[in-house]
Amino acid sequence: AMTPDRDWIVAAARRYERPLLAYVRRLLGDPDRGRDVVQDAFLQLCKQDRSAVEPRLAAWLFAVCRRRAVDVIRKEHRMTELTADPPAARTR
Repeated sequence: AMTPDRDWIVAAARRYERPLLAYVRRLLGDPDRGRDVVQDAFLQLCKQDRSAVEPRLAAWLFAVCRRRAVDVIRKEHRMTELTADPPAARTR
């Protein structure tokens, strides 16, 4: 693994954390999970090759957050489907 450039990560977090949080909250409607998603994106960033990501850093971060948020939403829909009554029971 590459050793992450800590200052670069910190600078990226400082610059993008708030807009990413606002974006993810809009997608999820939940501040707490939004924070988890954004934190996750920065953990992913630590594992990336800086030279590969840096030219498109904002786009990369937003894409990672969006994917994560969509996963969260999918998982929840599956959960609510499992706990909901079967359609036949509701239409009768």
